[in-house]
Amino acid sequence: MNKLQIIIDIFTYAVCVVIIMISIVLIKDKFSDRQQPGTYNCSIAEISPDFTPAMREVCRKLRREQQ
Repeated sequence: MNKLQIIIDIFTYAVCVVIIMISIVLIKDKFSDRQQPGTYNCSIAEISPDFTPAMREVCRKLRREQQ
């Protein structure tokens, strides 16, 4: 084998390793469990149109428990 062929082979292996590493990261990110409980800014829950009635009820319940 000549030196050029060795360099091409090493480059090909390096590209394959990088592609595999990127694939592993993307697959892990896609299937990771990101179901973390959300947090609400309950100080604006009653006046904000972005809060659903269920979210408002959770905030009310939290306020009652804190008092």
